[in-house]
Amino acid sequence: MDDSVPLVTLDDVNAALLREFADVCGGATTIAAAAIEPGYATLILSVPGGAAGGTAITSPAVSALADLAGWSVVVAHLGTAVQIVSTHLSIDFLKKPGAGPLLGRARLLKLASRFAVAGCEIFAQDRSELVATASATYRVMRIGKEPVPRRPERDRKRLRGGRDRD
Repeated sequence: MDDSVPLVTLDDVNAALLREFADVCGGATTIAAAAIEPGYATLILSVPGGAAGGTAITSPAVSALADLAGWSVVVAHLGTAVQIVSTHLSIDFLKKPGAGPLLGRARLLKLASRFAVAGCEIFAQDRSELVATASATYRVMRIGKEPVPRRPERDRKRLRGGRDRD
């Protein structure tokens, strides 16, 4: 997916992050897009003074960074006229992060009409330590359009072993 071209700018992605996730991206702890490139998005997680009084950033914050980095790369390549919902997130914590900012670099692995898959690596800000890796799947829905309805006759046929027995 590296040859795909982002449809929106860095400012558009940051505006979408603030609009959709104001409780996570605003306030003392901030998550903001730092770069949008073909097939990639990089976000930064900043916690003033580190989390919990200078100790390591918590695993829920690292998970949020991975999820939002994946969400951002999908938004960057589909535009803001879609609703994107996380359906799966798998994360492996490799090392305890320090108190400083973290970078989440997401790569668009698959972009289809109804879903997208992204992989994400979380680094210490100087990129010297890989803190976590994640993969995420997102449901893509066009705003103002109903999702494609399921075809019940096809589902019944599949449950019967691929042939009708009526």
